[in-house]
Amino acid sequence: MRRIVACLLLSAAGLSVGCGANRVSGDHIRQRNIWYGTLGISGDYNQITVARGSRLIKLSILGHHNEVTVEDGVTLNKIEIFGDRNTVRIPEQLIVRVNQAGKGNQIVRRPSDAGAERQVQPEAVAPVGAEADEPDEGAEGD
Repeated sequence: MRRIVACLLLSAAGLSVGCGANRVSGDHIRQRNIWYGTLGISGDYNQITVARGSRLIKLSILGHHNEVTVEDGVTLNKIEIFGDRNTVRIPEQLIVRVNQAGKGNQIVRRPSDAGAERQVQPEAVAPVGAEADEPDEGAEGD
């Protein structure tokens, strides 16, 4: 019996520490953050940005007229929306499961900006064989 109670207590402690349950509650909130685990947004007219590096199992929205932007580099498995006229913008390559209840909710796939971040300015490169045309100053000979 003691073992069962100890296991249950350890499991409950592990769940409370290990599961990242995050809440954003209220109206007209503007926030950008890195979140882990689950993110629950409740209220109306919020503007939330899930920042690069976030690792979410689930994003839940309960309310109306919320705007959520998911940046590139975010891991997200599932989106749940309960309410009307909520918009979630996600990178086009992100594959998520979606459950919705309400009118006018949108999941908008936007082009990834990863290509813009990875662009590197080309450097001046000497043509192949350019070094062979120049005499080596340290060469011994004649």
